[in-house]
Amino acid sequence: MILASTTAKKGKMMRMRKIVIGLTVGACLFLNIPAVPAENWVAVPGGFIDVDSIYKADDGLTYYLLRNNPSAPGYKYAFDCVTGHAYYELNSKKSRSVIPGTAGEVIMKFVCSRVR
Repeated sequence: MILASTTAKKGKMMRMRKIVIGLTVGACLFLNIPAVPAENWVAVPGGFIDVDSIYKADDGLTYYLLRNNPSAPGYKYAFDCVTGHAYYELNSKKSRSVIPGTAGEVIMKFVCSRVR
Protein backbone atom coordinates (compact mmCIF):
# COMPACT_ATOMS: atom_id res chain seq x y z
CA MET A 1 0.00 0.00 0.00
CA ILE A 2 2.72 2.45 0.88
CA LEU A 3 4.45 1.82 -2.46
CA ALA A 4 1.25 2.42 -4.46
CA SER A 5 0.44 5.72 -2.74
CA THR A 6 4.04 6.96 -3.15
CA THR A 7 3.99 6.09 -6.85
CA ALA A 8 0.66 7.89 -7.31
CA LYS A 9 2.05 11.00 -5.60
CA LYS A 10 5.14 10.93 -7.80
CA GLY A 11 2.93 10.59 -10.88
CA LYS A 12 0.85 13.60 -9.89
CA MET A 13 3.98 15.62 -9.16
CA MET A 14 5.46 14.74 -12.56
CA ARG A 15 2.23 15.75 -14.35
CA MET A 16 2.06 18.98 -12.38
CA ARG A 17 5.72 19.73 -13.18
CA LYS A 18 5.08 19.19 -16.92
CA ILE A 19 2.08 21.52 -16.82
CA VAL A 20 4.02 24.25 -14.99
CA ILE A 21 6.97 23.96 -17.38
CA GLY A 22 4.65 24.04 -20.40
CA LEU A 23 2.81 27.13 -19.12
CA THR A 24 6.09 28.87 -18.28
CA VAL A 25 7.58 28.22 -21.72
CA GLY A 26 4.33 29.30 -23.39
CA ALA A 27 4.20 32.53 -21.39
CA CYS A 28 7.84 33.31 -22.19
CA LEU A 29 7.29 32.78 -25.90
CA PHE A 30 4.12 34.86 -25.87
CA LEU A 31 5.70 37.77 -24.01
CA ASN A 32 8.85 37.84 -26.15
CA ILE A 33 7.09 38.16 -29.51
CA PRO A 34 6.93 41.85 -30.41
CA ALA A 35 3.74 43.17 -31.99
CA VAL A 36 5.28 44.79 -35.05
CA PRO A 37 3.14 45.83 -38.00
CA ALA A 38 4.06 44.38 -41.36
CA GLU A 39 6.59 46.39 -43.29
CA ASN A 40 7.08 46.26 -47.02
CA TRP A 41 9.86 48.74 -47.84
CA VAL A 42 10.41 49.60 -51.51
CA ALA A 43 13.32 51.61 -52.90
CA VAL A 44 12.38 54.94 -54.51
CA PRO A 45 14.56 57.90 -55.52
CA GLY A 46 15.87 59.40 -52.30
CA GLY A 47 14.93 56.59 -49.92
CA PHE A 48 12.58 53.75 -49.09
CA ILE A 49 8.78 53.79 -48.71
CA ASP A 50 6.79 51.34 -46.61
CA VAL A 51 4.04 50.32 -49.05
CA ASP A 52 1.93 48.93 -46.18
CA SER A 53 1.89 52.38 -44.54
CA ILE A 54 0.20 54.21 -47.44
CA TYR A 55 -3.35 55.33 -46.67
CA LYS A 56 -5.76 58.18 -47.37
CA ALA A 57 -7.04 59.96 -44.27
CA ASP A 58 -10.28 61.85 -43.68
CA ASP A 59 -8.45 65.15 -44.31
CA GLY A 60 -7.94 64.09 -47.95
CA LEU A 61 -4.17 63.65 -47.63
CA THR A 62 -2.35 60.46 -48.52
CA TYR A 63 0.14 59.51 -45.78
CA TYR A 64 3.19 57.25 -46.01
CA LEU A 65 6.42 56.35 -44.19
CA LEU A 66 9.74 57.26 -45.81
CA ARG A 67 13.27 56.57 -44.62
CA ASN A 68 16.66 57.47 -46.08
CA ASN A 69 18.32 54.07 -45.74
CA PRO A 70 17.30 50.54 -44.70
CA SER A 71 18.49 50.95 -41.10
CA ALA A 72 17.04 54.43 -40.47
CA PRO A 73 13.67 55.00 -38.80
CA GLY A 74 10.69 55.83 -41.01
CA TYR A 75 9.20 59.33 -40.95
CA LYS A 76 5.62 60.20 -41.81
CA TYR A 77 4.94 62.44 -44.81
CA ALA A 78 1.87 63.26 -46.87
CA PHE A 79 0.75 64.23 -50.37
CA ASP A 80 -2.40 65.82 -51.64
CA CYS A 81 -2.78 63.65 -54.73
CA VAL A 82 -5.40 65.99 -56.22
CA THR A 83 -3.48 69.28 -56.01
CA GLY A 84 0.05 67.83 -56.20
CA HIS A 85 1.25 69.32 -52.91
CA ALA A 86 3.76 67.66 -50.60
CA TYR A 87 3.32 68.16 -46.86
CA TYR A 88 6.66 68.19 -45.07
CA GLU A 89 5.72 69.55 -41.64
CA LEU A 90 2.61 67.61 -40.76
CA ASN A 91 1.89 69.40 -37.47
CA SER A 92 1.79 72.82 -39.10
CA LYS A 93 0.41 71.55 -42.44
CA LYS A 94 3.17 73.34 -44.38
CA SER A 95 3.17 72.28 -48.01
CA ARG A 96 4.77 73.03 -51.35
CA SER A 97 3.99 72.10 -54.92
CA VAL A 98 5.77 69.06 -56.26
CA ILE A 99 8.15 70.10 -59.04
CA PRO A 100 7.69 68.09 -62.26
CA GLY A 101 10.63 65.93 -63.27
CA THR A 102 12.05 65.61 -59.74
CA ALA A 103 12.35 62.70 -57.32
CA GLY A 104 9.43 64.24 -55.44
CA GLU A 105 7.19 63.74 -58.46
CA VAL A 106 8.30 60.12 -58.81
CA ILE A 107 7.58 59.49 -55.12
CA MET A 108 4.20 61.26 -55.33
CA LYS A 109 3.14 59.18 -58.35
CA PHE A 110 4.28 56.02 -56.55
CA VAL A 111 2.40 56.85 -53.34
CA CYS A 112 -0.76 58.14 -55.04
CA SER A 113 -0.97 55.08 -57.29
CA ARG A 114 -0.97 52.77 -54.25
CA VAL A 115 -3.39 54.54 -51.93
CA ARG A 116 -5.92 52.24 -50.24
